[in-house]
Amino acid sequence: MTDSALQITRESPLGEGLELLCRRHTAAMHADTPPESIHMLPLAALVDPAIAFFVLRDAGQPIGMGAVKRIAPQHGEIKSMHVLSEARGRGLS
Repeated sequence: MTDSALQITRESPLGEGLELLCRRHTAAMHADTPPESIHMLPLAALVDPAIAFFVLRDAGQPIGMGAVKRIAPQHGEIKSMHVLSEARGRGLS
């Protein structure tokens, strides 16, 4: 990827400016997944020392997010991942 406007940074899931991204992620989960199969954590639960939360920004605007929980030193679990629909098709996820 050569787009210098793109940045991935570790951030708080409760940080400012992430509302649209989180709202869209929640809507997508509920639109495509049966209720009994949704295991999405609330944002506050992602504030955990064992969870690394990352935000993908394009020219400063959040367009993607992902969270990984450390299970063991060599084992992690993806907790959340979402790219805004208008930013898809660019190989960002």
